[in-house]
Amino acid sequence: MRPLTLLPLLSNAYAQGQASITAEDSPDHPLGESEYNKVCANPSDNEVQVVLGYFVRYYCDTYPQYWNDKIKNAPSIEACTLACSEIPGCKGALWKKKDATCWWSDHATDFETDIYTDAPGHAYMVGRKESLES
Repeated sequence: MRPLTLLPLLSNAYAQGQASITAEDSPDHPLGESEYNKVCANPSDNEVQVVLGYFVRYYCDTYPQYWNDKIKNAPSIEACTLACSEIPGCKGALWKKKDATCWWSDHATDFETDIYTDAPGHAYMVGRKESLES
């Protein structure tokens, strides 16, 4: 067999191995679901102070068009957004209810064109630091 004839098979195998950020047909992770429900069971458009001087706005059932890597060891939705605040260039964090994972994005989201709003089980978080000096 010629090597080029294997290319479609390799591409298909590679594609099947890709991890998707969208919801799969498996049950929700208990931690992922409880953390998601903390902010999305009764969503608000208001900013929330997560820790002194750090505010976050939650966008439920939404995620950005572009994201970077998974943030490891984020045991809560608050830890997820706080981890983003420590990553140079992070513009927002994403909590995935399905598997309780946290992701970060360096993409400045335009909420008119770059956001997916039909994304059940995802919470996109945009935070800001406020100076504590008076």
